[in-house]
Amino acid sequence: MLNSLNLQLQGQGKLICDMYSHIKAFEVKLALLLEQVKKHNFIHLPATQNLSAENPAVPFPAEKCVEALEMLKAEFGVRFRQLHVNAKEIRLFQNPFVADIDEAQPSYQFELSELQNCDVLKDAFKPNSLIDFYAALPNDTYPNIKKHAMKMSTLFGSTYICEQTFSHMKHEHKNFERLLI
Repeated sequence: MLNSLNLQLQGQGKLICDMYSHIKAFEVKLALLLEQVKKHNFIHLPATQNLSAENPAVPFPAEKCVEALEMLKAEFGVRFRQLHVNAKEIRLFQNPFVADIDEAQPSYQFELSELQNCDVLKDAFKPNSLIDFYAALPNDTYPNIKKHAMKMSTLFGSTYICEQTFSHMKHEHKNFERLLI
């Protein structure tokens, strides 16, 4: 499960809202898994389920598994606490058409009321990527929402982009050194 989550968080074009969705889904799965293991239900742990079926006389140490899962759940809570704190900001970026105007920061409220009632922009939102959508918003009408989108879209959700940039810079530096020699 962790390997799968790790793969979901990597790659090009991942925005913070995509990553937050994967983290939330993993936390829900982890809570479900924890409750299932407490009941000795290993449906999502096929290797454990097979071992239990092959050797029913040898009880699986479910208590240790529960303890490990609880530690993992607590660690996720600590590591991703800041994402949960910024959940409304992330959701506003992900889909400004469903954001609750009353709960938005006052600087966004008038712009959101304008945006959420513009059918042309609603239609443009559906087929486009978030980046393309926000780039097309008129700056004079939606300056605060565009600023928010720029802030959210430039967050490093993972180190992938950063590592890719450093790798590219290192490669270019080697090419530059070769030219000097």
